[in-house]
Amino acid sequence: MGVYLVFTPVIPKISYQLKDTPSAAAASTQTSVNSIVIASAKTDAPILEGSSIAVIDNGGVWRRPNSSNDPAKSNMVIVGHNFTYKNPTPPFYALDRVNVGERIVLNWDNTQHTYKIVSKNIVSPTDTHIEDPTDKPRLTLYTCYPLYIANKRMVITAEMQQ
Repeated sequence: MGVYLVFTPVIPKISYQLKDTPSAAAASTQTSVNSIVIASAKTDAPILEGSSIAVIDNGGVWRRPNSSNDPAKSNMVIVGHNFTYKNPTPPFYALDRVNVGERIVLNWDNTQHTYKIVSKNIVSPTDTHIEDPTDKPRLTLYTCYPLYIANKRMVITAEMQQ
């Protein structure tokens, strides 16, 4: 048991280093599967629908049901794990590595949308204003922060590029 506890924090780091970075070609390929591609976070994940976050226990990210289901109209909120014991490097494991100005590609209903990251913040779990509807198309991503702890949230906000 002691060996397991010592090596558990190292496993995600090694797994992440071995993970492929999504290529520009992958990000530019339209797909019938709703998905998100963030090259700097090595994220290429399906966006799943469901009434609770439990839908992503075996992978993927989750579109919050109370957020926009049309990326061109309002705030689409996508949530993902940054660590699970089943998958040490889930889709948002390296969300903290993205920077303002970088690109996010969202494939939604056979249409590709490109977003530019405009902010990166740490908030408390009670700061639910990040999920509020907006007048302009917006993509909001969040995950627990810091790694292994769920007492804060890292929030990435991106605006749709025309």
